Amino acid sequence: MPPTLSRLIRYTLLILAATASFWFSPAPLTDDEYCGTYLHLTSFAGFTANCDGFEYMESARYPARLL
Repeated sequence: MPPTLSRLIRYTLLILAATASFWFSPAPLTDDEYCGTYLHLTSFAGFTANCDGFEYMESARYPARLL
């Protein structure tokens, strides 16, 4: 297997593993521990969105507002 293809496969697996660990991290125990919202993807998977994350998402949707 060529070195470039081997490296691509390794990096892809690393990114998939990091994404899966992020999705399956446990929800916070109380709302007082962080500033944000736990968004459920399924009954056992989800992620924490920080309290200012929604503002960043709006800026990404409408980049002209940054100017």
